[in-house]
Amino acid sequence: PVTRGLESACGLDRGEGQAAQMDKLRAAVVGVGLDPDDTVPLLFDLLALGGSRPDRDHAADAQEERTLLLRTLQSLLVADPARHPMLLVIEDLQWADPTTMELLWRVVNDLPKLPVLCIVTHRQEFTWPWQRQPSMQVELGPLAPEHVRELAGTVTDAALDEDVLERVCAAADGVPLFVEEMMKILALAPAADRGESGRSEPTVPATLHGLLAERLDRLPDLGEVLDVAAVLGREFDRGLLEALDPLGGAELGPALDELAAHDVVRRVDDGGARCEFKHALLHDAAYSRVLRRRRQELHARVARTLVARFPERAEREPELVAHHWSCAAAPGEAERYWRAAGVRALERAAFIEAAEHFRRGLEALDRAEQDADTEERRADLLTHLGAALQAGHGYAAAGVEDAYAGAGARWRATGDERLSAVIRGQWMFHLVAADYDSAYELAEEMLSLAAQRFPDASLAEGHLYAGMVHMYRAELQLAREDLEQAIPASERPERVAQVYEAQGHTVAGAHAYLSSVLDSMGQERESRAHSDLSLELAERIDRPVTRAQAWFMRAILHLRRAEAGEFGDWIAKAHAYSADRNIRYWRTISSAYSNWGRAMAGDRQGGVALLEASIDSYLKSGARLGLVNLYVLLADLQLAAGSQSAALEAIAQAEEEMARSGERLTEVELLSCKARVLIGAPRPAVDAAIAELRRAVAVAERQGARRPQLRALGQLITQRRRAGEDVAADESRLAALCEQFPSDSQLPDLRRARAILRPTAHTT
Repeated sequence: PVTRGLESACGLDRGEGQAAQMDKLRAAVVGVGLDPDDTVPLLFDLLALGGSRPDRDHAADAQEERTLLLRTLQSLLVADPARHPMLLVIEDLQWADPTTMELLWRVVNDLPKLPVLCIVTHRQEFTWPWQRQPSMQVELGPLAPEHVRELAGTVTDAALDEDVLERVCAAADGVPLFVEEMMKILALAPAADRGESGRSEPTVPATLHGLLAERLDRLPDLGEVLDVAAVLGREFDRGLLEALDPLGGAELGPALDELAAHDVVRRVDDGGARCEFKHALLHDAAYSRVLRRRRQELHARVARTLVARFPERAEREPELVAHHWSCAAAPGEAERYWRAAGVRALERAAFIEAAEHFRRGLEALDRAEQDADTEERRADLLTHLGAALQAGHGYAAAGVEDAYAGAGARWRATGDERLSAVIRGQWMFHLVAADYDSAYELAEEMLSLAAQRFPDASLAEGHLYAGMVHMYRAELQLAREDLEQAIPASERPERVAQVYEAQGHTVAGAHAYLSSVLDSMGQERESRAHSDLSLELAERIDRPVTRAQAWFMRAILHLRRAEAGEFGDWIAKAHAYSADRNIRYWRTISSAYSNWGRAMAGDRQGGVALLEASIDSYLKSGARLGLVNLYVLLADLQLAAGSQSAALEAIAQAEEEMARSGERLTEVELLSCKARVLIGAPRPAVDAAIAELRRAVAVAERQGARRPQLRALGQLITQRRRAGEDVAADESRLAALCEQFPSDSQLPDLRRARAILRPTAHTT
């Protein structure tokens, strides 16, 4: 459907030559303000017009290419002002594949800005994916009897007996397709069966499927063409159908014309190169007519014909060949092509499709004859499946752990170098799931692997992994040591043994997370320097995940320093970028922080619902990393919105998560937030709040977190002063702590601390 829409938008005609079609593509993309040098080759490849894509000096990353392609399609479909106002109709959304859904999400997301009315049809059981968009949903029920009669009259010009109409109305149960198909059967039937002579009554099958099957049975001369076409699929290529020669050398055109005349198939392009069954249920009925053994034989013929006669298409669409081998009960052949399809999908950043292809490959392998290579092929498929699931659904998505566990057992036993890819995937899973013990064990295994076999691949990554676990556990000095050891690898090109950009560039990540650690330790200038290096590397390396990660971590740095403006700028940038490229983890987490920032600056009541929805989406992806801080942000927002009880509930969730996972990076912020909530109660619990602040100061001191300690100690002094307590000792501690920061520092926490120590602060 997208291909047909694109052809229509660009005015393409398959009968034209390649040069003419390229000229039309170029004119179309220029017309909507896109760069033809970047987009025309991608569209040319999508439409498979022939030939190959021209070489380019700087080929984009697969995910960047995919983003550019989707953005181009989006522009061509709805952005042309010459076609506005526009009616955009999307039919049978339940059949859409993941990439089409991603494209439609982009289109629908922009509809509020455009004079476009979008009408979408889908089955009732289908979950509407864009519920937050302005929309009106209409549930279509069955037709009333009078409407059934009216519809029957529009389908056929023949005069119908009243008894026939009554039987049709009773059997149709208000289903429009049933009515249409019954009228077509009557058109094929002799006059007696139509009730015109009164000698007999029509036979009305009890089900819609039976009705469709009976209509096809009344076309016996076209049965062979129907069988082969049904095996090819709902939509089929006429050239492939001709190559299969269903009529034994006879011309195929008249048979297709007759099927079209009977409303069984229709052409879907002007040149007639592609046809489709008029309805998915009609295709199902045609396919079910073919006996099982014959179906298998036909599927095998199709697979062999694709490979032998259409090698370019078989290479471009290995999933099509795999499907036919699977239906032909040839699992050995199917497994090989499912793997090829998965790898090709990964290379094109179609991660969800890739995961499905690898899963189908595993199913085929289970049914195939077992041999000496079976377990290695299984481990290879599982490794790719784990990576595809992480890229498509999130680092801690369902199925990831099992896939990597199965692959890891094989690679650990054989000493295969693919073990590093498995450890990488397992580490990301356990870290993002906030299972820090398992994540640290995997970091140690990666370091051990570096010492034994694969130093270039594993040393920097092992130190990064260990450093990040230490960071989230608030073991700041240990985190600093490991992250610093990950950085010298920047002098060497990074060896990336990844099937997709999983974690981002190791050294860019090490700089970003080291910046966060140093910030907590009060090393303001060093922290800023490492953050700048992370951003510089991200721009130079130009990988999507690396950029999203570096920008997000810069936003968090500004958030912890209470630099609201800079935080807002960087989090908006990270979210827009990761959403545009559909980088699942970074899109989800940046959405949560972005919603919080906007809510604190505006609609706090509405912002609470948005932040809660973001946290829910984050949890549904399997992620729990940094969840303590998300609950703290929620508590802060609840308090700002005037709901102290809801804020306390969020604090309790944060405490429970901290106890479960051992994540203590934001423990000081949690205790400080709890103190604010206690003080903000209708009857302030001052003593309890002061106790929480004392704990916060002690925790910060134990962690070596000087900047959070600065803030917590300042808050403690302020509350104790208000309670009329002697704060001289705390003031001395705060003054000594301030001396450990540069005198010219403009850190907001430091400025506030110095203000608290000034005598005028006593009346503030």
